[in-house]
Amino acid sequence: MNTYLNEDNKETLKEFIPNNDFYRVGGDFYFRIGKYDYHIHQYAPDYSGELNFILTDITNAGIAGKECIEYRLKGNINDIAPIYEQNFDDVFFEIATDSFKNIKVYKTVKRSIDVFNPMTIKSTYKPLKEEPEKWTLKHALRAIVHNQFENLKCDGYYTDDYAWDSANDFGIKEIKYTADFLKKIIENKSGWRVYKYDDRIHINCYSFDTNSFKLKLA
Repeated sequence: MNTYLNEDNKETLKEFIPNNDFYRVGGDFYFRIGKYDYHIHQYAPDYSGELNFILTDITNAGIAGKECIEYRLKGNINDIAPIYEQNFDDVFFEIATDSFKNIKVYKTVKRSIDVFNPMTIKSTYKPLKEEPEKWTLKHALRAIVHNQFENLKCDGYYTDDYAWDSANDFGIKEIKYTADFLKKIIENKSGWRVYKYDDRIHINCYSFDTNSFKLKLA
């Protein structure tokens, strides 16, 4: 992980996020410290009071051939909560040296092309110059990232519970928050396929998550 031990920033996590520029996508926080980008996600505690706190260096997100390092901190809520009171230098040092008390640290190396970073996505996904002859998932992502679309919508989302699906109109609705949609696809590309039919670009995950938009080039 890219540490930031030489920059002498004494803000705590709790102080930093409200007082600085950051992106929030769902329950995830994305922010920049110097030349490095980071992602924080915290899962709700389970029945035993144990929770997972995830801190990922996403600086290389979207760059082919690179990697991003994810650190998952697992422990009791009473042990994890004080992390928010620590400054970044101390948090990074304890992660790097695995010196937390009563907290387990798990390291995962991720392919950068499978990591979402809202701060750099427009530079890693270039806009379309023309409509491709054969659509791919990356073409669709590029169009959405650069707002080269209109009427992006979910055409249907299906579960094993028909009553729930029916009560929720089978998920049919306009997709207003493109960041959530992009994150969902980039972080789990398995099963997605893209094709053009009836003047619309369809982006489907198997047969349970179906979406489409109309291409709008300048």
